[in-house]
Formats: sequence, structure tokens, C-alpha cells
Amino acid sequence: MKDFLSLARSEARACLGSPAFLVLLLAVPVALNVLFGAIFLPARTARALPFAVWDQDGSRDSRQLVRFIRSNPAFDLRYVLADQEEGRKLLSQRKIRGFMIIPAGFSRKIARRETADVVVFEDFTFLLPGRTLMKNLYKVESWYQKDRLEDSFKDRGLMASAGEFLANPATLNFRPLYNPSLEYTSFMLPGVLLAVLFQMMTLLGATSCFMNAAAYRGRSRASFLAVKTAVLFGLFLIPFALTYGAFFPLFGLPQGSAPAMILAFSVFSLASIGMGLAVAALAGDRALGTSLILIVGAVGFTFSGYTWPMFLFPAAWKTIAYVSPLTPFLEETVKIIYGTGFPVQVWKMAAQALAYLGLALAAVNIKRLAGGRT
Repeated sequence: MKDFLSLARSEARACLGSPAFLVLLLAVPVALNVLFGAIFLPARTARALPFAVWDQDGSRDSRQLVRFIRSNPAFDLRYVLADQEEGRKLLSQRKIRGFMIIPAGFSRKIARRETADVVVFEDFTFLLPGRTLMKNLYKVESWYQKDRLEDSFKDRGLMASAGEFLANPATLNFRPLYNPSLEYTSFMLPGVLLAVLFQMMTLLGATSCFMNAAAYRGRSRASFLAVKTAVLFGLFLIPFALTYGAFFPLFGLPQGSAPAMILAFSVFSLASIGMGLAVAALAGDRALGTSLILIVGAVGFTFSGYTWPMFLFPAAWKTIAYVSPLTPFLEETVKIIYGTGFPVQVWKMAAQALAYLGLALAAVNIKRLAGGRT
């Protein structure tokens, strides 16, 4: 019994004395519960989605339809459009999620008991708000039809059951943009594959920090960082070529512009390498460094805004999301993969790359890496 208790105390001391063990035992469950809970609480459901309307008719009937949209809490009717091009521009700037065009002659068709078509353009690069918007627009359509049919009943003294003999006064004609098939696989899988690539690169970057460190004794930290970065960058082109060049077409996924994608990946790769090296150098321990990188990778995809758009995040998490190089990279790959026509910007990734590589340079202690704990 004494031997058992002695071994138990020794094992407990070893576990509690390990920073990596404590991080995984305590910090990770707490952090993940807080972070995911903050995003996926019922209060974070897609509401007040920015929307716009172009009312070409300007009649009492069309204004009534607009009032129904305003009354639905899923919509934040921010803009009244002057033309269709203005709506597309607002979509490209991510200021709205969709816009409706009420055509001229809308009221005249309703007066004739004909069905008036209403066109709705939606940005479906984010599937969740896109479907939420569509569902609530159908609610608006239903409310409007009910209201107009009840008016018809009153005008003609008809019973409610006679409604089935009347044509619907208005129907919605959806035109989804940028993900027109609305396929969940083609929407989700590119981001998942690229997120896996990110996790692999940062982990290898962290592990590389402790490899062959003795060879850099007597050399500058700049030499250490430059050689590590150059070698890792060259090696990471191989899994990228396999992921984007082989698996994307194999799975039938859209690829967009290859030159734009290569440029974005190159800058993203440097940011990921810098992050892995910086975290490992600051940790000074292989196990702790890789554990911290695993934590970042575990939440990075969720917080990238790829599946749950950034404008629905709590304000504090929007800043945290940009700690990860994956966030701006996936923002740009959406534009590239779907060929949205939005301008591709790599300055956020470039800023992250410089910041993380600079942090790694400041944190590297070659003597400690070469002779310290690994």
C-alpha cells in the first residue's frame, strides 16, 4: 500500500508540474467552452441581417411589402437602392447580405389578380445567413399573401375557404450569388481542407523550432529564422500542391484563379510559419509549444468567419479571430474560389507574417533551444 501511495504522489507531482499537462487538463476545456458558448448561444442566431430594397413601383402595395420586411427581426433594412448595380456593389463590399427588387407594375398586377414576381439577390458564400434570409423572406411572402387575400375576401364578401381559388398575389424569385448550387459540400469542404493545411503547417513550424538547433550555435538569430523559414516554405508547397492541385479537382471543388490562390497561400504560409516558430520559441518547450498550436488550430476554423460570418460574432471575438492567419486567408480564398469579383487583398496576411516572424526573431534563444528541454 505504501509503494502504491508513493507512486501515486509521484505521478500526481509529475502531472501537475507539467505546463503542457495543465494546459490540456484545465485551460483547454475552459477556453473552448467559453469561446464556443459565446458564439453558439441561442442569442447568436442569425438576426438583423443587413438587407436592401429597390422599389421600382413606389405604390401602396409595394410599400406594404417593404413594411412587412421591416417588421421581421431577421432583417436590418439599411438601404433603399436606386438601381441593381448599387445592390451588387453593396454586396461586394459585404455591407448587405441580399437585396430585393420590386418591379414596376407590381401594384397593377395585384389589382388584376395576377401574380407579381419579386426578385431577390442573395450572397450565399455564407450558407447559414443565406438560408436564414431565404426562410424569413418566405415568411414575408406568406404574410403578404395572407394580407392581400384577406383584402380580397372583404372586397368580394368571400369566405376564407375561397382563398384556394385565388392566385397568390406575389412570389419570390431567388437568384443566389457566388454559391448558386447551394451545395453544402462545395461550400464547406474547401475551408476544411485549407484549415487542416494550416494546422499542419503551424505544428511543423513549432516542431522545427527545436530540430537541429545545435547546428545554429554561434550563429545569429536572423540566420536561424531565415533558414528555417525558407526550408519550411519550400516544403509546404508540396502539401499545398496536393490539397489544391489534386484534392480540389478530385472532389469536384471550385478552384478559381490559380495564380491568385498561389499568391495568397505564399503569404499565408509565411504567416503560419512565423506563428509556429514564435509560439514554440516563447514556450521554450516542444510539448507546450505544440499543445498551444493545437489549441489555436482547434478554434481557428470556427473563428475564421468561414461558416459563421464575422458580423454575428460578439465584438470581443472579432479581434481574437484575427490572431490566427487562417482568418484573413479564408476570407480571401472565398473570393478566389467562387470568383466573386471582389478585390483580393493580402495585406492582412502580410501584416501577420511580418508580425509573427518579427516575434519569432525576438523570442528565439538558440542556446536555450540547442541545450534546453525538448
